[in-house]
Amino acid sequence: SAPSAAPLAVAKSAVAAADVIPLPTTAKPVRPLGSMAVPGVGDTTVLKSDAALTMFQMADQDGSGSLNKEDFEDLILSVEPDSSPEHMSSMFESIVCKEELCQESISFLGFFRWLNAESEGFA
Repeated sequence: SAPSAAPLAVAKSAVAAADVIPLPTTAKPVRPLGSMAVPGVGDTTVLKSDAALTMFQMADQDGSGSLNKEDFEDLILSVEPDSSPEHMSSMFESIVCKEELCQESISFLGFFRWLNAESEGFA
């Protein structure tokens, strides 16, 4: 059976309301770097680094510390239900592929850098 999207929906509503989301006790602290928009997905959504980490951890359904393509697509669909498979694949590849080398999954650092780099155009 498919995993429930309820935790992602909670993260989405908390981020939309700009609430402070308590991190799980196992989370490593992240230095706040200000606000950023989710690139290509609800571009007016503002994320804080702690909210980005919480969303990443909730999307990491197997607890591996990285997002595979399915985890990433579930996260994007929780924020933007009308995203096309092609658009999600393109976003995923923009994170995991550098030059001709592609990784199989996204680390939090890669995810956070993608959010930060893409949001510069929305400031």
